[in-house]
Amino acid sequence: MRTNQIQIIKLLSQGKYQEVLEAISHGEYDGDIPEGRLSEICGLAHYGLLNIPAAIHHLETANTMVPLSAVAQLSLASCYLNQRFQLSAETIYCHLMSRSEIHDSQTICTGVAEGLTRLDLHEEALEVCRRGLLQFPNSHRLNFLCGINLRQSGKSPHITLDYFLRAVRQNPESALYAIEYAKNCIEIDDTEDAAEILRRIDPASIECVAVLQRLRLVYEQLEDEVMMECCDDQLRAIYYQRQSKYS
Repeated sequence: MRTNQIQIIKLLSQGKYQEVLEAISHGEYDGDIPEGRLSEICGLAHYGLLNIPAAIHHLETANTMVPLSAVAQLSLASCYLNQRFQLSAETIYCHLMSRSEIHDSQTICTGVAEGLTRLDLHEEALEVCRRGLLQFPNSHRLNFLCGINLRQSGKSPHITLDYFLRAVRQNPESALYAIEYAKNCIEIDDTEDAAEILRRIDPASIECVAVLQRLRLVYEQLEDEVMMECCDDQLRAIYYQRQSKYS
């Protein structure tokens, strides 16, 4: 069964990346899809599959033939960051930042803010976050990123607190948000609120080592040895699980 360009884009949006690549590689599509667009679609599919070198190859190829869509530019910038090509990534993020239409899409706006944050371009990231929050005030990620960049810019924890609190309220399942909010509470000597927000987090349910280490540091500041040991237990469990996988 042959597919057309609309169906291929639909498969891409559904995360069926391998099906997209197979349809294109076998020529199983109807209509005249420009070669540049085919390369862009292939690049996005490879990006979805986390095949970063192939994604870069196809997206760079597409860029020589057609103007890349904002989504493709964002994906290419993320690939560059992944490969530590910071200057190339910065060029794309700053270009996207200058386009007013990125604030019409929560996904694009958040992606640009994430990239600028990872590049330690805090003032630029704050500008994107603030403009984005005018459009999407209930975005937990934009509120969180705003808090992070304000903190990194040296702003008072009394200023950052509200952003972290909104992020926690909008996404109470996020351990990372709760941890950063608790850190903020400790900075303003509100250890009671910090301990309260952390009660909802079960260290045994966290699989990310970096998040567990952050949580342990917060409990260390709170001098909660019982919860520090719970974090250590989970860190050891993850370590043994990974070791057994390769033994």
